[in-house]
Amino acid sequence: MFSNKIPHSAGFALLALATIAVQPVSADQRFDEARHYIEQVVATQKAGTVSLSIAVAKDGEILWEEGFGWADVENRTRATEHTTYSLASISKPITATALMTLVEAGKIDLDRPANDYLGTGKLTGRRGDADAATVCRLANHTSGLPTHVNFYYADEPMVLPTVNESIGRYGKLVGVPGEAYVYSNLGFGILGYIGSRVSGTRYEDFMREAVFGPLGMSHSGVGVPPGLEPYAAVRYDKYGKVLPHYDFDHPGASAIYSSAHDLVRFGMMHIGSPVPGGKAVLSNATIEQMRHPACSRGGHEGYGLGWRVDQESGYEIVSHGGSMPGVKTILAMIPEENLVVVVLTNRIDDRSPTKGVPLRWQVANRAIKSLVSDWPLQFGKSTPAEQTPLALPDSMHGEWRGTVSTYESDIPLRLTIANNTIEARLGDQAATVVEDVSFKDGWLRGNWDGELDTDELNDRRPYGLRLNLHLDDARNLVGGVNAVSSGTKRYHYYVPHWTELKKR
Repeated sequence: MFSNKIPHSAGFALLALATIAVQPVSADQRFDEARHYIEQVVATQKAGTVSLSIAVAKDGEILWEEGFGWADVENRTRATEHTTYSLASISKPITATALMTLVEAGKIDLDRPANDYLGTGKLTGRRGDADAATVCRLANHTSGLPTHVNFYYADEPMVLPTVNESIGRYGKLVGVPGEAYVYSNLGFGILGYIGSRVSGTRYEDFMREAVFGPLGMSHSGVGVPPGLEPYAAVRYDKYGKVLPHYDFDHPGASAIYSSAHDLVRFGMMHIGSPVPGGKAVLSNATIEQMRHPACSRGGHEGYGLGWRVDQESGYEIVSHGGSMPGVKTILAMIPEENLVVVVLTNRIDDRSPTKGVPLRWQVANRAIKSLVSDWPLQFGKSTPAEQTPLALPDSMHGEWRGTVSTYESDIPLRLTIANNTIEARLGDQAATVVEDVSFKDGWLRGNWDGELDTDELNDRRPYGLRLNLHLDDARNLVGGVNAVSSGTKRYHYYVPHWTELKKR
């Protein structure tokens, strides 16, 4: 075992030295251009990059795995292919994989209601039937659950709720199950919880026994497992400051750590390649089912069970990214080419000005192009939303009344719409003009200052409120008023509350 530490010296200025200190396990000249690009990115701290680890496998062989920069600047710990990074949403396909082992064992039925596997906290059908929110639809983001993000930082006094508690608070279906794709962290938190309940073990033990152990992923776990602390990459905020540890009420969506070496092995299994020293945990038929599940029909065809599935230049690319404070990650696979690429970082401002392609995809695309000559470097390009003048239809103008339902009470809400301006009055609070209003595809959105007055939110001020309401077939506005953390350098939460308004 070699040491990956060096003597103490100056801080971020040493990044350039760290890029050349650790040699790859496998050298291949085909990756020279991609490696040089990464060296420049880390040496110049492009997009704030502190460290980056990459792994590439093709045809059952790991061709390249290497770390660049500092996993821990303060303790002068270099990144390697075995550095354990926080994955953020790449946790989702890993959780889904573990869940599918229980499906194969006949212990979970994808088409049964998720509520059949839950405890006292149940999904509630505010729109549609909760029984239609199946396990499959949770994994496909078509269950009807809204967007949900909930971070808890270790240096703050808040107590982390259990998943069961959060289901009771926020597990309200604001969409009809199977009708639309809405990305939901809570949905995957619920899937991890179901896996734990059905297996009879803690979520972290379930994941170790179902996935990490069989695949030989020795530097992976839920959170940083005991003994792997020296290998863990520190998460840095966009200002270069160390972020305190944070956790979630949706661990199945966000809480897994892994290394580039481990994660590329996970990807190899998902393209049907043998995993050196490991054992596949799913059949090829189940792996295919995860890419193209039956429950995606009528929903979002570009998302399977835990996987994003795209078509590019004649290839099917199966991938998932991760993004949260101190984390930007990509796992990408091209099954036809038997190719897997992993890119992990611990600080990056991914809003790259370079032709709209996030930096992690710039790196991944170069690695792919090293082996697939016609692969476009522009894959993953983000397109800014088109800005159009607000023009609310005449039928929207007038007064709308109803309630916002929190887990503690129902609060009256009145919206007054006139001359493309919206004024919101929540309970006995003063009327407030709603800002940043948009209306597209029947969805009314906007932001304003208000208080929902729940115990959880009262302990986590400041926050703002965001309208996210849909004009349904009955001409009612239904959906959510979301509490969004504000006034802080940390991202804390985006939590929904069922809302229904009728025009007076």
